[in-house]
Amino acid sequence: MKKKRVLILGGGFGGIYAALEFEKRQDLDFEVTLISQDNFFLFTPMLHEVAASDLDLTHIVNPIRKMLRYVHFFEGEVRSVDIMKRRGSGPPRGVCSDRTRSRTWTICYPQIG
Repeated sequence: MKKKRVLILGGGFGGIYAALEFEKRQDLDFEVTLISQDNFFLFTPMLHEVAASDLDLTHIVNPIRKMLRYVHFFEGEVRSVDIMKRRGSGPPRGVCSDRTRSRTWTICYPQIG
């Protein structure tokens, strides 16, 4: 049986928690990729405590790659999504815009916003 390719767009709350749910299940029928323009997750509800010096910034910022072991992580942007071909593409972060990578999916979770 062919693996289902899941593409999660966005590394905010929705994208991270969707990826973490796939992490918990470790279902071999799915190949999951998370695409985010940042390589970290910022827990914004506690940002005011950092501003008040009650917490250190390191308590609310987590590297995405360390959070995910089984979900693939790609740091970059999605500049185009072709729903009919089930393909998203964009440049990796820090690379000039003429170089793009594309990713196909079976299931897509757009969590951008």
